[in-house]
Amino acid sequence: MSSEDVTARKWLDYFMSQPGSEGSEAGGDDGAVEIPEAQSFVVEVRGDDILLRVRFADGRERAFKMVPDVALFLREYLTVALKSTEAYGQSEP
Repeated sequence: MSSEDVTARKWLDYFMSQPGSEGSEAGGDDGAVEIPEAQSFVVEVRGDDILLRVRFADGRERAFKMVPDVALFLREYLTVALKSTEAYGQSEP
């Protein structure tokens, strides 16, 4: 029996089917958006909320507040992404 969250998998499949989901920033498209590289992160628990602080390679920081359900979905998305990179040898440079 798989422990994969079916809802998370459906959302990921939906997202990946959308135009621009597969690295369009590297293709030189006119509407391309530069995606900053995350260098480090900190997770804080504040009451019922979970705060994720991300520091980017250029020194900027960004914080995201999540309820526990969103944090669990994020964990599932990251797990699925890591498994697919390992399974298909698609590690990003």
